[in-house]
Amino acid sequence: MFDINSLAGAISGEIVQRGNTETAHGIATDSRVIPSGHLFVALRGTNFNGHRFADHALRKGAAGVIVENLDWFDSEKELLDDKWVIRVENTYRALADMASWWRRECGWTLIAVTGSCGKTTTKEMIHDILSTQLRCGRSAGNFNNEIGLPMSILSFPQDLDVVVVEMGMNNPGEIRNLSRIARPDIGVVTSVAPVHLQNLGTVDDIRKAKSEILEGISRGGAFVWDMDDPFANIIGAQAVSGFSLLGKPVASGWSYFRFFPELASDPRVEPITPAEAKADPASPQTVLRAENIALNYDGSLEYNLRSGDKQKGDCPGLKVTIPSFGSANVVNSCIALAVSAGMGISLEQGVEALRGFSNVGARMRRLSHSSGARIVDDSYNSNPVSMSMALRDLLMLPCNGRRIVVMGDMLELGEKSLEFHSRIVSYMIDSEIDFIAGVGPLTGEAMSTANGAEGRAMSFDSAKDAAQYLNTMISGDDLLLVKGSRGMHLENFISSLTLAESVESAWIR
Repeated sequence: MFDINSLAGAISGEIVQRGNTETAHGIATDSRVIPSGHLFVALRGTNFNGHRFADHALRKGAAGVIVENLDWFDSEKELLDDKWVIRVENTYRALADMASWWRRECGWTLIAVTGSCGKTTTKEMIHDILSTQLRCGRSAGNFNNEIGLPMSILSFPQDLDVVVVEMGMNNPGEIRNLSRIARPDIGVVTSVAPVHLQNLGTVDDIRKAKSEILEGISRGGAFVWDMDDPFANIIGAQAVSGFSLLGKPVASGWSYFRFFPELASDPRVEPITPAEAKADPASPQTVLRAENIALNYDGSLEYNLRSGDKQKGDCPGLKVTIPSFGSANVVNSCIALAVSAGMGISLEQGVEALRGFSNVGARMRRLSHSSGARIVDDSYNSNPVSMSMALRDLLMLPCNGRRIVVMGDMLELGEKSLEFHSRIVSYMIDSEIDFIAGVGPLTGEAMSTANGAEGRAMSFDSAKDAAQYLNTMISGDDLLLVKGSRGMHLENFISSLTLAESVESAWIR
């Protein structure tokens, strides 16, 4: 519930008309699904204008509207007798200011997660652990942009102890704006990888954009990162040294280090390390290490966790078991455990909470084909680093049949797009991948020029065409990985397969 007078003051809004209620139940930006008693914010974009639907929102029971102009006002006066009308210069700015105001009004600790890979999974893990001891909220799905983040903050009730949100970006400056809205108490960078290169240029430019999260972290706050990621480690060094672009001190309370000898980076796949990353790593207060990593036949993940503290010294190892598939969850879970430890939850309690964790959506989801073949559905998204990690998982899993990869194009990689695709295809051909089904022009071109691809690779015009072919090709002992950028719609491949009634039946033996 929001006090509308206070809200109007927070956004410097002009109250054109007062309604017959002093409170609003919430904020909405979609007039089609606005709940009764909410305030409607009329956003304006390149291809839409919420002002055209202000009257519709009022007819559906909105308590009032927040608008930039009153062009529609005179013709709709009959709707406005008991409704609030608040005018602002810019409704996007008003939405951000509302979220900042509500953040200040509430007493929760706020944890913000950004990174090129693993944001949503890490957020969900943090939430699952913290929820065992605290009243914890989290942003829905991947609500992480200039609209989604403010709407997430505005959706949280005041009586929570802690909230966990995501911050995404496509361009420089976006994380800075989001961090200034959220003012995190704990900031997290999961990884820095070649994504959105079309807009950002280089991986180091992505690192600079991700480092903007430091500008909003509260005084006395903490920063958590992967010390084995050379680009993220530069950001960590900024945090440890108390440096941010605003010159404001940023304390680092906890950190996390990933030890991954079994999955050493392939030089053809990983991005070039910047010169700065070759310096000595940052020295945080607490370090977590994952050792002896293993993927089981059923896709579950196991590793030994060790922690070291500058004051307390090393602690005995803990065995971590995560039922969800994917070695990327080593990174995600260690970060989640570090954040939770900073919130007062012991590592033992955190490890126990992760025993019930499930991946979100089409992220390393285990499925079964009617033939008995195992399928790893990672069709949610893809980039060169997450693709190479998924391939290594495929190669680590025990398999008595063929290893098959359905690879969709990786989008938004800029001028090096074909080079990245060629590196991935070459890696697959040189490894124990038995068959590659390519979907998209970039993957198809990379396969057409790759040495050794003949007889082991085939290009398809659509995901459905690939599914039609593989439905008759795969057999009971085979293992499939399905992965591509969201824009390639590989969910259509999954929906066109003949799946077993029990989705995980093939994973149990």
